[in-house]
Amino acid sequence: MCGIAGAIGLCGHEIECAVKRMKESLVHRGPDDQGLFKSEINTEGQGVILAHQRLSILDVSSAAAQPMH
Repeated sequence: MCGIAGAIGLCGHEIECAVKRMKESLVHRGPDDQGLFKSEINTEGQGVILAHQRLSILDVSSAAAQPMH
């Protein structure tokens, strides 16, 4: 099974580090690929940070990778 984690709202450096730690804790959910998406932060310091771990079951090639956005 794949795993996802993320944060919406205030997305400073501390939150980005926390999401990266969450992603690392999900490595057992999908060791085949991983990704991190960080939106632009607005003037109020708000944005979105998403992370995922991928488990390849049917197609282990990079052609089966899902776009993060």
